[in-house]
Amino acid sequence: MDDVIEYIESLPSFDAPEIFGMHSNASISFLQEEGNNLIRTILNVQMQPVVSKRNLGSKDDENNYDKEST
Repeated sequence: MDDVIEYIESLPSFDAPEIFGMHSNASISFLQEEGNNLIRTILNVQMQPVVSKRNLGSKDDENNYDKEST
């Protein structure tokens, strides 16, 4: 059993594209696409900023708000 585990652990964790008959640059394209997918996923799960209506008002609205809050 130990010999089997040792053999399995000795196998490469990454298969070269050549063994599937693909060009060696296929791995570059694959890794670029994986990187793009990772970045896209990270950006999609980030919370979007919330803009309140008060932030969209004019300068006069800000002055009135300051007077009301004091």
